Formats: sequence, structure tokens, C-alpha cells
Amino acid sequence: AIANSLAAVAAGASHVQGTLNGYGERTGNADLISIIANLQLKKKQEVLPAGALEEAFRIAHAVAEVTNVSPSARQPYVGVSAFAHKAGLHASAIKVDPSLYQHENPESVGNDMRMLVSEMAGRASIEIKSSQLGFDLSKEKEVVARLVERVKELESGGYTFEAADASFELLLREELAGKKPSFFTIESWKTSVDQLADGSVTSRAEVS
Repeated sequence: AIANSLAAVAAGASHVQGTLNGYGERTGNADLISIIANLQLKKKQEVLPAGALEEAFRIAHAVAEVTNVSPSARQPYVGVSAFAHKAGLHASAIKVDPSLYQHENPESVGNDMRMLVSEMAGRASIEIKSSQLGFDLSKEKEVVARLVERVKELESGGYTFEAADASFELLLREELAGKKPSFFTIESWKTSVDQLADGSVTSRAEVS
């Protein structure tokens, strides 16, 4: 539907019908966001006022929330994975020039570049992800090397960091500090399991 719409415009059509995110009763509706982004960014046709396209990500996800439809991570331009990178080779290239592996600037549609940390991560992946989390590791080569090895080791043991930024940040803080960070101290804890007269079972835990 999107390709046909773009072909129609190229052939002279001045009116295109579609829906936001391609939503509809069944299938086949053209996604207006993809059409508009392609026309404006690829074909350099003025479709929206200046700066309006930067609201695409926010609007697409707002509509998904209102309609109670899970947004597609792989939706062109506005999916959370539209500008995601996993391989270390990609990260190395992006560190030099983001346009080498990104067809457009994510900010042009209000999206962000996401660097995924996994067993495929290399030094560049770790540096970029750490920077996104607020840590500058450009001069911490040894820390980066240790993080690469620890991520690979943990992932081979069943851990996953792709969708666990907080877990990676804890690992990062541990390597920077040389020990596991202590955010609180447990003074005591107690657990209990009770079976009531009606047969129901309740459990309770107290930590102080």
C-alpha cells in the first residue's frame, strides 16, 4: 500500500488516503507516517510545515496507546527498532559517521538511535551505549575491554542485556567502581507463609 501510494504520487496523484500506523479493521491500509516521511525526506516534497515531522514518533505512539494496539518495534521511521544497532561493526561505523548505517537522522522523525548491548557487542557498542547512559568511556579503554568480556560471558550464561539498560548500567557502575555498588543496606528480613481456615495460602515478606 505504501509503495503503491508513493508510485501514484510520482505519477501525478495529488491525493493519498491512509491511516496513522496503517491501522484499520483488517489489513491493507497505507501508513500515512511512512508515506509522509518518504515524500518529505526522500523525495524532498514539502508535505508538512517545518518541524512538524519531528512529532511523528510521539504521535504514532500516542495513537497506539489510545487505540490499545501495541506499537510495532519494526515500523519504519517511528518503531523503537527503526534505528537500532546491534553488531559491533555497525557501532564502529556509526561512531565515525552515523549516516553509514542510518538512512536518515532519527531526530528528523522524533526518534532516537538505539545501541543494543549483546554478545555481538564490541568496544564501540559499549562506548556508545555508555555515553547514552551518561558515562564517558572514551579514555577508559581497560574498562571498556572488561565490559566487552563480561557481557559476552554473561550472555553465554543466559543473561541478556538488549532490553535491560538498567542491568547494563549496574554492570558498568561495578566496573568503574571496581566493586558492586551498594545502594542500601539490609538490616533484617523475614518471610512467612500462612494457610488460613478456608484453605487459602498467603505469603508475606518484610525487609528493613
